Amino acid sequence: MVQITLRTDVDVVRVRQAADQLARRLGLGTRTRARLDLVVAELATNVVRHADHGVIRLVATASPPAGIRILCQDDGPGLAGPAIANGGNTAGLGLGLAVVHELANDVRIDSEAGHGTRVEANVWE
Repeated sequence: MVQITLRTDVDVVRVRQAADQLARRLGLGTRTRARLDLVVAELATNVVRHADHGVIRLVATASPPAGIRILCQDDGPGLAGPAIANGGNTAGLGLGLAVVHELANDVRIDSEAGHGTRVEANVWE
């Protein structure tokens, strides 16, 4: 497991590098690594932009299919129901969570306005 605290853009770069290294150790293919990179980048960037800080954990899942579970949690303003239902795509918000929904194999979002957000996303072959 890899855990990185997210506060700045430098942390976004660090978690992207860590995800790629973990994916290569698992032998994940080029396309899966590309999807993983975008999912991790979007989740980490959301934390840096919208929350004071957060943490992201990358957990290798070796059982077939091999992949990586991404657990991302922050103490930001949280998301209201419509933002979660639309994959985070509401007026004024970017496409970050919509991209995560599109590229990850499985996504769960737990958020309440004013209480932060927890996202679990799985990317596997």
